[in-house]
Order: sequence, then structure tokens, then C-alpha cells
Amino acid sequence: MNDKLVSIVMPTYNRGNVIHKAINSVINQSYSNWELIIIDDGSTDNTKEVVRYYLEKDLRIKFVSNSLNKGANACRNQGATLANGKYLAFIDSDNQWYKDKLIKQLEIIEDSSLNIDFVYSKEEVIDEKFVTIVPRRAYSMEELRKVLPLKNVVDTSTVLMKKAIFFSVGGFDENMPRFQDWELFFRIVVVYGYNGICVNEVLNKNILQSDSISKSNKKLVDGILSMIKKHKAYLNDINLISFLFSSANNEVSYTIQKIKELYEDDPSVMERIMEKLIFMKQNVQKQYDFLYQWQLKDKNLMYKNIENKKIAIYGLGRFGELLYRDLRKRPVKIMYGIDKEVDGFHNLTVKTPDKSFTDVDAIVIAVINGATEIKNMLSTKFNGEVILIEDLIKQKE
Repeated sequence: MNDKLVSIVMPTYNRGNVIHKAINSVINQSYSNWELIIIDDGSTDNTKEVVRYYLEKDLRIKFVSNSLNKGANACRNQGATLANGKYLAFIDSDNQWYKDKLIKQLEIIEDSSLNIDFVYSKEEVIDEKFVTIVPRRAYSMEELRKVLPLKNVVDTSTVLMKKAIFFSVGGFDENMPRFQDWELFFRIVVVYGYNGICVNEVLNKNILQSDSISKSNKKLVDGILSMIKKHKAYLNDINLISFLFSSANNEVSYTIQKIKELYEDDPSVMERIMEKLIFMKQNVQKQYDFLYQWQLKDKNLMYKNIENKKIAIYGLGRFGELLYRDLRKRPVKIMYGIDKEVDGFHNLTVKTPDKSFTDVDAIVIAVINGATEIKNMLSTKFNGEVILIEDLIKQKE
């Protein structure tokens, strides 16, 4: 396997303060047969000087400096055209790889019995105070085909792929305002039918910068609508726009304007979207009200009836995370989590809802929508307490 050259493309723009960490994470890989192609997109800070320092230290590093800003997608494509390896990987200049990232992915993609065209992994996404592991579970090849039309689960910096596959599908779409990784791997898996698989461990650290495109809500709206325009035949418009509204936060007016432009010739679709929007707006308001009550609630009072008990948390999303953070500071033993979409949550074992739950005193349901139905389902198979998180907040003296 050591004769397999991996070409790594790193686009960068004004990352002089952090790019050294990304480069060091490549240099420190346990697999050594690689070339690193850094494409600077017209930086105006000290990025070029930092890169030149590494050029003198390691001959495996190559550098191209663009005089005009082309955008990250164009830089990735540009770097790929310079690649000499059989395999292609990408790393953003504010990311950091774990040292065994390449070797672990090569072992999988080189296994001919698996028929794999690309490998990706989980990653740590670090945004100010929060650290999130994404994706929440490692999808199989067949699951990935079903998930990609609904959401993005493959991040560019986590991928190792066959270079021939990249060029056969046309590389990155340079016109995508955001979600370039989602669009590329949607095209690879759903449109062209190639196979990808996830390494079920964290191999990349993604540290969001204050000027990161990933934090721009308008870019998010434009990115999802671009996906719908390009791949309309494969996508469920209503589901994607629901995702859009749940993510766009303070850009609701901008979102509605853009949707009206997209569907001006199809009023029936627009009507269904607006019905969905009304429902979602009510749901979002309910969640904000709930979070507000949570923040105000006396935590001693809120958790008094579950202290000194063994509990499981059902639902490991936003509210499950908040509940976990609260309870780990209290005399409560969290035995495991329950969620059908998550295979890892902090250091807890995660069970799916179809399993038995005989080893806890109580299950706390940390979801809002459908909580009563979930409680009724659990009550048929679990003899202990089933507690809604809303009931904890309503707890009185």
C-alpha cells in the first residue's frame, strides 16, 4: 500500500493564523506517501509567507498562488488537475487531521472486496463554545443513498477518494454558493451511483472561523436552493425547504423571497411550502419558548425527582445535549442514550428504540414533537418511569 500516492489539495485564503496547524497535521500523518498541493486564492495576509516556510522544509509540498480570488471550489478543482496520485483528498486550511486519517481510509478503499470509491469519516466541529461530532452516525452505502437527498453528511476534509471518480463526475461545481461537498457527493452517490462508506471514528477537526462561509445564513439559503434547482428530479423540495427554514434562523424574509422567485411558475408547490412554513414557524416558536423556560428554571427543583436514579435519555439532539450537560453535574447516573439516528454520544452507549430497557429507573424523553406518542410506545415495553422533559420544567415545589 505504501506505493499508493495520495494527492492532498488545500485551498486557502487569509488563513495565516491557522494554516500551519493544517499543514502540520498532514506532515504528521502516519502514512507518508503523499503530496500536498496548496492553492492560495489571493490572500492579503501572511498566508504565503507561512506556506513558503514549509516549502523549504518538505519537498512533498507544492504551492500555487492565484493573483485573483476564484473561490474555494475553483481552487479545489485547480489543485486536483495538478494531482499525481491515484487517490485524492482535500483539507481546508482551518482543519486538522488526526494522524492516522490517511492510513485508516487507505486500508478500506484498497480492499477490493468492498468495491468502495470514496471513504469519509466523522469529524469534530468546533464552533465557539460547542463541540459537535458529525455525522451523528456512520451510514452504510445503502443508507447514504437515502440520506444524501435529505441532508449533507459528508464533509470535504474528511474524504479520501479515487481521483478518476472525481474527474468522471466533473469535480466541484464552482457556481455553488455553499454546500459544495454535499452537491459533489450527492452527484457521486445518487446521480452516478458510485459507492462511499464512513469510517466510524473521528479523523478530522473542523474549527469554524469567525468569517467562515459555514456560518452565513444567506449563503445557506442560496446553497439549498441551488441544490434544488440543479437536482430537482432527485430531491423532495418540501423536505429540503423544511430543512432550510429550520436552519436559516433570522433570514426568514430572505428565504421566502428566494423561494417565491424559484416557484413563481408553480403555485401548487408554493402553496404546500407555505403550509409547511406556517407549521414550522409555530414549532420553532414552541422550541424557543421551551428553551427560555429551561434557562429560567431552578435546576435543583427541575431535577429533584430523578436525582440518585439510573436514567436513560431518549433523543440525543439539541434537548438531549442540554439535558446531558445538566445531569452530568448532578447526582444522577446516565446509563445510556436512546436514538435511532445516532451511534455515538459523548462516552455513552447508544441504544435504538427497539431494544429493551430493563436496567434503568427512568427514561427521560428529550424531544418536543411527538413526545406523547414516544411515551406511549415506551410505556408498553418499559415498567419504570417515562418522563417528558416538559414535565421536568413544569416541576413544582
